[in-house]
Amino acid sequence: MRAIQIIINYICRYQNNFVSSFLFLKNFGAIVEKGSIELNEILDSEVFHFNFDYDGWISNHTNDESYTRAYNKSIFDLRQSYREVFPEEDLFGPIDDDKESSKVYKINFHVNLLPSVCDHFTIHHKTGSIDYHE
Repeated sequence: MRAIQIIINYICRYQNNFVSSFLFLKNFGAIVEKGSIELNEILDSEVFHFNFDYDGWISNHTNDESYTRAYNKSIFDLRQSYREVFPEEDLFGPIDDDKESSKVYKINFHVNLLPSVCDHFTIHHKTGSIDYHE
């Protein structure tokens, strides 16, 4: 158990990148089942969460709402999938200069890779608990 913890700590410190998430595709479930391994650091790291910034996607708008969208295809196809993820035409339409609010917001896109490595787990983000189901 200690060796697994040391490896996870090393990955979080020196390889804190979404590419490292592929190391957990087959074994994350077994690590969670052990129960004695501290996972907070890796769950909060950039291993499973990263900012997505691509020039082909809209970057500024007057709409300040937050949206969560599912994307179940390859992460490598995400760049060309803006209309698939946001099919609504009026969601981020043209910025209206005549609007009363002239505040323009920077749009940040975040990708959560955790669902791809834990098909049989439910993670409760508010409590931090993890439930296993088959």
